[in-house]
Amino acid sequence: MTTPKPVLVVDYGAQYAQLIARRVREANVYSEIVPHSMPVAEMLAKRPAALILSGGPSSVYEDGPPQVDPGLFTAGVPVFGICYGFQAMAVALAGEAKHTGLREFGGTFYVTWLPTYLHEGRHVPQTVAAALSSLPLLFGGVGSLAAGYAAARIRPRTIAVVGFTLSGLLLFLVTRVGNTTAAMVLMGLASFCSDLTMPISWNACVEIGRRNTATISGAMNMFGNFAGFVAPVGGGLILARAAGDWNVLLYLMVGASLAAAACWLFLDPEKGLEPEKNLDPEKSPT
Repeated sequence: MTTPKPVLVVDYGAQYAQLIARRVREANVYSEIVPHSMPVAEMLAKRPAALILSGGPSSVYEDGPPQVDPGLFTAGVPVFGICYGFQAMAVALAGEAKHTGLREFGGTFYVTWLPTYLHEGRHVPQTVAAALSSLPLLFGGVGSLAAGYAAARIRPRTIAVVGFTLSGLLLFLVTRVGNTTAAMVLMGLASFCSDLTMPISWNACVEIGRRNTATISGAMNMFGNFAGFVAPVGGGLILARAAGDWNVLLYLMVGASLAAAACWLFLDPEKGLEPEKNLDPEKSPT
């Protein structure tokens, strides 16, 4: 039986290396994950059909990043680079990777560019930045759980107004604190307060929409996804124009939180879009 030629996924520390390999296998092509430190001769000894250079946490702009042996590109094997793998490929082929003035931003600050903020804005090592970045997510999870307890005892509007207001104030304090650990605790508390409003907001869709709940919920989700779509470009442009001042983006988050609190002052979920009808069960259509 002939051993199939594998597609080698050269791992540069990507969180999704296993996912890449699995997707290749789902296309009925055998694949293996190999470390980037494996010599080129050993990679080629596997007679690969192709190579995929994965992404990773490193940057070609840093000192001593993982390298790609140029000999990999003279063996006649197709090579595909993703993220860092593509940058490393360009440098290995005597090219140059330059800053565009834009950075990638996702719809969720705490999930996407918080590690970059810590690394570039507060000069925290990447390993430490990765650990600190988990704090807001932990605080936020507790906040969502606490919202369920509070909603049975406090008016939803009060929870939302207080939650968004405190979130904005805590984020503002982050810009004024020099100690990174203290700043991350404040950011975690801001995430806690913000997530207090999440269950309240979804419940408001039910109370306001009633029989139109699906429409209201869908609209809220659509605007959230749209913001996530716009944020990568808008956030990057703002940061570029602000000469790399990350506080400008935090100020925008403060403004968004306070604006949300103000909107809740005029929102009364108990009224709904239309009055409920008290139907006589005996006269209701069957």
